[in-house]
Amino acid sequence: MKRRRVIRWMQWPLIVIAAFGLLYLILLIIQPYRYHEVLAEKHGRVVDAQTGEGLADVTVAVNYHFVYFTPFRSFSGCEHQKLVHTDAEGYYRVPDASADIDVTENLLKRMLPGYRYNYGFIPLFYKEGYGRPDDLRRYVKALKAGEEPPGVIRRNNLERNGLTFTIPDVALERLDPGADPLMAELYIVNANYLARDFGCFILAEDQSPEAKKVKEELKASVRNLICDLPPDMTLSDIARRLSFRECASGIGLSKIRERKGAEAPVTTGDMCESYQYVPNDQECQGLQFKRQPLKVINSREASQTERTAE
Repeated sequence: MKRRRVIRWMQWPLIVIAAFGLLYLILLIIQPYRYHEVLAEKHGRVVDAQTGEGLADVTVAVNYHFVYFTPFRSFSGCEHQKLVHTDAEGYYRVPDASADIDVTENLLKRMLPGYRYNYGFIPLFYKEGYGRPDDLRRYVKALKAGEEPPGVIRRNNLERNGLTFTIPDVALERLDPGADPLMAELYIVNANYLARDFGCFILAEDQSPEAKKVKEELKASVRNLICDLPPDMTLSDIARRLSFRECASGIGLSKIRERKGAEAPVTTGDMCESYQYVPNDQECQGLQFKRQPLKVINSREASQTERTAE
């Protein structure tokens, strides 16, 4: 009798444990299907906003990010990044990312009340001298108002095609930074925001060589633009702050201002001169990080490889 009573009391804990285990298995199975749209292979095309023709050699980055909610705080970050290039007609293909991202990570913790873990992706498009028209309109509006240009949160309306998805055509507009000071500042803001998003990961050692190369190209294009502008032109505080300032040029500009006087306006000529400053051994010391290069896949080459395999 006593033994039966003990067994009866043990039934409920065992039922709860079994139910929790069953729920865990169900969630474990459905996670890949839940995020299939985020991780699946994607196709798309980049076109010229003026002509409608495809743009070749556009660098396309897809940043896979996560948002982690807890009862105490929430945080987000970059989980993975894929970089591809458009072919001669502007088409590209982003490979499936299921093998690169574990969507079941911390699943037990995410089952607790108040905990939530979501995944998403953001596509980015870079070709020197181009920008997305919707972004450019936002930046121009903010610059005219003397405000910080807002970041852009994109909603990805994908079209399903079997097991893959198609990103609607993306138009890029050609910029003419030499047209007037506002266009020059627009170019600087667009380049800075692109470089920031291409970085994806916070730590430098987590960024791939290809992403670093894009950031260096953007920085070089902005510096070349500033040196090509009339040397007596003055940029807004926002544009100067977003013009890829770094330690060496910052010290160089400080020395120029000491020479000219603190009240003198900072001109593009001063900024260009500051880029020539070479710091000594005690200045601007930092660590260099290395990592394995991220494979860059050309969409046309990938298609040819698949046909050969078949």
